[in-house]
Amino acid sequence: MKEKKLNSLVSDWQKYCNRNYTSATCELYNIVLAQFLKFLKKRPITPESIESFIDFRLESGISKLAVNTNIIAIKSFCRWNMTHNNAENYAKNITQIKLAYKEARIISQSEYEVLLEVSLPHEKDIIEFIANTGLRASEFNSLTWANISNDRKYLSIIGKGRKHRIIPLNNTTRTILDKYKPNGGKLQFVKNNRCALIYLCNKLRDKANIPSFGVHALRHYFATTLYKKGVSVQHISRLLGHSSVVITEKIYIHFIPQDLLGLTDCLEN
Repeated sequence: MKEKKLNSLVSDWQKYCNRNYTSATCELYNIVLAQFLKFLKKRPITPESIESFIDFRLESGISKLAVNTNIIAIKSFCRWNMTHNNAENYAKNITQIKLAYKEARIISQSEYEVLLEVSLPHEKDIIEFIANTGLRASEFNSLTWANISNDRKYLSIIGKGRKHRIIPLNNTTRTILDKYKPNGGKLQFVKNNRCALIYLCNKLRDKANIPSFGVHALRHYFATTLYKKGVSVQHISRLLGHSSVVITEKIYIHFIPQDLLGLTDCLEN
């Protein structure tokens, strides 16, 4: 591909992104493509140039997880180009880097209770709402009254991968919503700012004197607590917006050694 043609293709690709991906995903993919074009200079896209870019990104010191995001973006662009322009898919055989499994940070029940104790009222509302809905940070930040059903029995969102899902609202979340009168479309306790959530988690970490945690740790707490209460993995997976229960089982559902004690007693006569 010539440079001018490639830039034109990326421009068309960006329009496709805007129609088919969330704004956050579009922004990320566009950044990756811009970095890839800068790396290519006037060289064409080939399997070899993609592999060279991956090596370049790894050598620059970014995490393997971040490099995999780069790979996903480039593969998505190449698939789009193949489908819409009858071009060769140069990223077809490019594979993601294998990652060592790392156990997710989960807020324990005792930590959760301490967090609520040290939180200011509006901070407590944020922590409890996320812990009782399992929302991602980006999903919480984009939440408006339009997402809440008129009877306040559930919220409806378009999450990661543009997947639509329904999350039931319990008494805790309904009580929180009752504190705030609708003000246009805005939910007053939603910060609409990712950095504000990071700051809040760090602030409460210090006040509660617990290990570092983020919004995703509250999402893990949501999933694990549901599982311990007897909710099926299939239902938890749907509430989290996962495409497969395998993801839920591998990342979010954790067996604590104490939970396994006594399970083999039934084998005895």
